Amino acid sequence: IKRVLPNLTSNPQFVAMFLDEARLSLFLQHANVVQVFDISKADDGTYFLVMEYVDGCDLKALMNFHNETGSKDIVIARGSEGMGLHGRSGHVHYPTTAKTVFDVSGAGDSSLAALAMGWAAKLDPLTCLHLANLAGGVAVSRLGAKSVSLDDLREAGGGEEMAKLLSYNDATEW
Repeated sequence: IKRVLPNLTSNPQFVAMFLDEARLSLFLQHANVVQVFDISKADDGTYFLVMEYVDGCDLKALMNFHNETGSKDIVIARGSEGMGLHGRSGHVHYPTTAKTVFDVSGAGDSSLAALAMGWAAKLDPLTCLHLANLAGGVAVSRLGAKSVSLDDLREAGGGEEMAKLLSYNDATEW
């Protein structure tokens, strides 16, 4: 069950966005997409989705596995709250920057692509998070799902990180 937090229920724009996403998700049918069965409103006024149960570990189990196996880093996407990086040196929260949100379509994909691009370019994990947040920010500032280019990231404030990424991009065939 995915539910809107009580403090967000009073935000009509957030509730409208949640309900729009929920209605659209009712029509998605794919092996790699969790199916939504119902949208409803609880007695306390909070909205929720009833979704397909996916068997797997929860975040705490994932963090324990990370600690036990000594894997390098785990990135946790937290939507409008930003991203978290759990690594050998501890946990870092990387918040989003305030933006006007037009459409959240593609923001997760753009963030993940920028994160992977940064790691492929051997940038440090915090720089990768910064690029991922920039990409997500660019994506939500546009209407509809559109790609985020390297120039978009530079214009969004990538600064020195973009110089590193662009120099890697120039030296590498993708």
